[in-house]
Amino acid sequence: MRSLLPINSVLASRLPRQRFYQDRRSQHPTRLYNQESFQESASTSMIDHDRLFKELLSTFFLEFFELFFPTVFQYLEPDSLVPMDKELFTDVTSGEKYEADLVMKAQARGQSSHFLVHVEHQSSSQSNFNRRMFRYFARLHETHALPVYPIVIFSHDSPRRPESDSYRVEFPNFVVLEFNYRVIQLNRLQWQDFANQPNPIASALMAKMQMEWNVKSVPV
Repeated sequence: MRSLLPINSVLASRLPRQRFYQDRRSQHPTRLYNQESFQESASTSMIDHDRLFKELLSTFFLEFFELFFPTVFQYLEPDSLVPMDKELFTDVTSGEKYEADLVMKAQARGQSSHFLVHVEHQSSSQSNFNRRMFRYFARLHETHALPVYPIVIFSHDSPRRPESDSYRVEFPNFVVLEFNYRVIQLNRLQWQDFANQPNPIASALMAKMQMEWNVKSVPV
């Protein structure tokens, strides 16, 4: 498995000790970060990939949207971002508890309406993960009564086949439910396409993208 150490480097180099993270455009503080927590991440012998992804996305949330979802970035109000409290979910069939990786409350630019952004990091390919994403969505929507924009980042090295981006409940002649979510599958992206991007998210995630210069087809 290729290392996620570039994430540590991006976090440590971009953030001075104990300061507010400021959006480049608005220059208004949105969250307070302490560099010591990131330095602790970099020195940990066993890298907690999920925690690194959470810290990366929390710190560079706007840059993440600017890079991968520029349309959403255009109608998202930068100063409105509010991180939601820890969201816990219980699988009633297995009894397992799950915690949503990152949930932000945002406001549409120039409007009073709000929505939630749920970003989930997945470091392995798992069957029925699409069903778990739907459960997250349903619980968030039920709890907060707000629209939810769901996103998954897949960072596993293999397999390279496309991951599911939907969950369906259907009969032969009737679709009961179709839930869609956005997927960023790093092992299907070419690092060359991001090499010249002046964006810390691109710098941090290129190590998990395809490294071949000439890829004629993506193996399954």
